[in-house]
Amino acid sequence: MPTLTGTLSDGTVVTVDGPFDASLPIVILLHGMGGRSADMTAPATAYPGMAFNRGVVFPSYKDEGLHPTPPLVPVARFYTDPPSSSLTSWNQALLAAGLTTITYNQRGPLISDDVAQLNLLVREVLILGTVPPNLPPVSHFRVAFVAHSRGGIVARSFLTGAGANPDLPGFLSRVTSLITLHSPHTGSGVATLAATVAGLLNSITNAFTAAGLPTAAAFTTGLSGLALTPARGELVLGSPTLAAIAAAEPVAGVTYHTFGGISMDFIRLWADAYTPDSTIPLPVPFPLFHWGSRPTVVGVPLNAASFLPVLGAPVPFVSEIVTLLVTLAATTPELTPGLGDLLVTDARARLPFSTSHTTNFLNHLEALSDPTLQAQVTALLLRLRSPKDQKDNKDTKDGKDSKDKDKEKDHKDDKETKDDNDKPRDFSQLTDPVRLQMAQLALRIEQVAQAVDSLSAQVAQGKSFITPEERPPVGEQALKQDKPLKKK
Repeated sequence: MPTLTGTLSDGTVVTVDGPFDASLPIVILLHGMGGRSADMTAPATAYPGMAFNRGVVFPSYKDEGLHPTPPLVPVARFYTDPPSSSLTSWNQALLAAGLTTITYNQRGPLISDDVAQLNLLVREVLILGTVPPNLPPVSHFRVAFVAHSRGGIVARSFLTGAGANPDLPGFLSRVTSLITLHSPHTGSGVATLAATVAGLLNSITNAFTAAGLPTAAAFTTGLSGLALTPARGELVLGSPTLAAIAAAEPVAGVTYHTFGGISMDFIRLWADAYTPDSTIPLPVPFPLFHWGSRPTVVGVPLNAASFLPVLGAPVPFVSEIVTLLVTLAATTPELTPGLGDLLVTDARARLPFSTSHTTNFLNHLEALSDPTLQAQVTALLLRLRSPKDQKDNKDTKDGKDSKDKDKEKDHKDDKETKDDNDKPRDFSQLTDPVRLQMAQLALRIEQVAQAVDSLSAQVAQGKSFITPEERPPVGEQALKQDKPLKKK
């Protein structure tokens, strides 16, 4: 698949990637607030250390050695799930499905800035075709948008103005659909209470750091930075920006699909809890204690309800985390398990006029690489294959069905012919001498065939020859033995 890169007149670098299949729309991928194109092309690079393998299996028992005393605390150590080794980006998932994509970095900081940039991209890439160099003709291609988080708001704002934009003649009629992923369509409580949320997240970050858990601390630091972004004012609940966009929707001819998440899980906090026999002294040598531990899931950071009293004794670090999480969840539903994805609630990710809404158990960042979500969106995009192509597929199917029917008919004719051949021949009504001889010859052929069948059966039974008496009459001898058929 060709990968073409070019620069717009405002300096924006644009990458067009894919097979350029005109039967499918070109997909413009839009990242979220504070992100970049790598969010959609290389999420592991964009957010290093923020995607974790929650399916990992740790050894069921660890030998902690011999000690002169029993364990003084219930836990040997705390740790977290390891980072994911690989992630599939949206760009990779769509290319694998045969779609063509466009990616670029939004410059911001405001939604209107990103809309102006998107207007220029559409004009120079999809209408004029001047960027990138050597771009195949795409002015006839249809277009779809797949947008994560704030990118969905940018796409909505762009569409409301595209129809009246003289720089984009006829473009809106080429737009088939907008698919948004965890976008705060009616605002975000995290943005509304940014300072409060950021303060609580910083407290949790400090608790993780003090406990020697840098990976969990890095994640909460990242969330704190998102909460304090300069553009958060446009995403507060009931903002004038969101109200103005909603007042101009839906855009005629565009199909909307929305996706939301309700998971607070991003990483599991584990503890190697000492086994009960660690407190029992060994009979020999005495007094020594053989310590052992087993891995136990303590909870999921940012999900207070997941912290269960599994350790048998209170741990100050865990108690502090739970207290902060309860306060955080009470602050905003975006941070409430079953309601939000850490930054956006599922309810606020919906549009009242969308054709469909799908809720997945995902957090906000998992929407950048989750294979189930990617399969759901890809299925929607593949349904947009052009009617002509669908007709060609139907003609191909009809042709195949016709061939299958012809084969079935031929098989039926062959069967009927076989059945006719198997019927006993009756030549008693024949009077013509030539036809009489033909009938006699046919009888001889049948006798030879029967003899061959008999020979085959004998060979199968272990006989390797036929006695002279068993040989059927052939040639003149066979004709002499024939009795002439009576004529009427």
